[in-house]
Amino acid sequence: MASRRESSNRQHKFSLLNLSANEIYFEDYAVYCQKQNLKPSNDKLLKISHETVNESKQKGRLKVCSKSLVFVPNDIRQPMIRMTYKLISKVED
Repeated sequence: MASRRESSNRQHKFSLLNLSANEIYFEDYAVYCQKQNLKPSNDKLLKISHETVNESKQKGRLKVCSKSLVFVPNDIRQPMIRMTYKLISKVED
């Protein structure tokens, strides 16, 4: 059994099986992801950028696919996040 320190250094295994039928994987980028609460409810805003990391940001890879974006964090204890383009309302630089 791997220690906690070793498990945080391992990476998620991204698989094409995570994608929808007929979805095409194009490429990936090294990014930082930050979640923020929008309202008192559980609605969240997900920010993905190339900026430097701080305590509230997660380092990972952004997989660009034909029907969705998939964020794969470097920390294996954090879940992968799949966002279909239908759910993305705004993209900022």
